[in-house]
Amino acid sequence: MDKRRLALFGATIVALLCSLALPCAQAGTTDRNVILVTLDGVRIQELFTGMSAEIAASDDDSGAEDIAVTRQRYWRDTPQERREALMPFVWKTLVPAGMVVGNQALGSKATVRNDQWFSYPGYSEILTGEPQAEVKSNDLVRYPHQTVLEYVLRSLQLKPTEVAQIGSWDGFKMAASQRDGTFFMNGAFELVPAEFSTPEMEQLGALVARTDRALPEHRRQVVAGADQMVRDVVLGEGMAHRGEVGAALLVIAPLEAEPIDALTLKGIHRPVSAFNITAAR
Repeated sequence: MDKRRLALFGATIVALLCSLALPCAQAGTTDRNVILVTLDGVRIQELFTGMSAEIAASDDDSGAEDIAVTRQRYWRDTPQERREALMPFVWKTLVPAGMVVGNQALGSKATVRNDQWFSYPGYSEILTGEPQAEVKSNDLVRYPHQTVLEYVLRSLQLKPTEVAQIGSWDGFKMAASQRDGTFFMNGAFELVPAEFSTPEMEQLGALVARTDRALPEHRRQVVAGADQMVRDVVLGEGMAHRGEVGAALLVIAPLEAEPIDALTLKGIHRPVSAFNITAAR
């Protein structure tokens, strides 16, 4: 592993946290948070152009259960209008306050460097800053690669409760750290431990359990009321990687509107945060 590259990657996060000090002081608060959010199985086509013309034009092969209702909700005349209809929080709130990369129609290209093009290798690359040659499966194992979460924990001398990973698949938990228990980690179907939980989290945990019984493959994560400085939140799944692109529209919209908005409304990201949302091809 290129330690210099990881150090640069981690230093960027550290520098970002340090740069938040002045805005925090001006706002009269000491909250400083960096949040990495990923939506698994979301195509860049839907992210940048919303509902595709191919799906909208098909009654039989769209993948949507009720294509007429789906068209009414998400079809608009222009790509800009369609993406705002599908992901209003991203395009009306996050993007004006930050930046977005990866829109190939505008010459912006952001691609992974690993040659596997699926979940665990991709998340390992995100969290270590480079592709890891031995990560070639979705097997639930840990690898000896320092992640940016571990780097920030050590470099800023944070407490294990000041860094957190929350995901909808146990593979995210494995990819987050070389060892179990390094910091707060929450896997696919785990409730928040009692010592960290709040009544609201317990209520959300019960809601997730009911959702799992109805839609076991599409767990929706909502995180609220925590106090970690650095978080890795993984929301899934968009289903696009399984070819169900039309059906994915019905999953992307509530995922985008509710969990991320919940983070904002609860004030976790104030006064400044970094939201990084990744999408598949």
